[in-house]
Amino acid sequence: MKKRAIAFLSAFLWAAIAVTQTSDPSSLAKDTMLQTELAKTVDAKNAKPGDEVTARLTQDVLAKGKVILPRGSKVIGHVSEVQAHGKDHPESRLVVVFDKIAVKGGQEVARSFVIAAVAPPVVLQQPSVRSDNMGVPQSMGSKGNLSGGTVSGVPSTGSSDARNPARADTASPRINAESGSGESGPPGVLTSASRGVVGMEGLSLDSNAGGPPASILRSTKKNVKLEGGTQLLLQAIGAEP
Repeated sequence: MKKRAIAFLSAFLWAAIAVTQTSDPSSLAKDTMLQTELAKTVDAKNAKPGDEVTARLTQDVLAKGKVILPRGSKVIGHVSEVQAHGKDHPESRLVVVFDKIAVKGGQEVARSFVIAAVAPPVVLQQPSVRSDNMGVPQSMGSKGNLSGGTVSGVPSTGSSDARNPARADTASPRINAESGSGESGPPGVLTSASRGVVGMEGLSLDSNAGGPPASILRSTKKNVKLEGGTQLLLQAIGAEP
């Protein structure tokens, strides 16, 4: 009985510590960048307006030394507009609106986000005796390149360190919501400084200028398709709480 009481007290104390270290997610500052990955594939070919779009945080978000959004939290949105590529519609469009945060435990907070950058899912290179980057996370775009796409017509390039194994550091597990910055990650992994489309040929990204907050993905070659695991850098917008 005494051992059970001690175990219960220990669990209670650990839970209390976790609560004190986690702040209110509604305190997320404007322009904070969230590094996330898409939970499941979204394809303009079969998507419909209203379909839910979910992105999961891949890093903790800190403010004043406290975790306000733990890794694994969800940013939830929906498809606002969609147009499949076809004979009568040469341009495929996918408009996504992110408007809610869901943290572990069921708490939900209304907050708007736009996509600041997008890149293919991160994959591990297969081990090779001739590879200098064994096990280094890479972002594989069309034909396995890291060439940039565009955002509002402005070129966006991939990492210039793709061939430098000395830069193959582990991605930062946290990002500071006050400075909006995080440490540089491995080649092909989005950082808080990334912008536009990286490593996804034929895809462009625009904001919904003059309208409600939304991210517009376009392609004139094929249907806009974001695979599950696609990296999304989300930017918090709107007035600070």
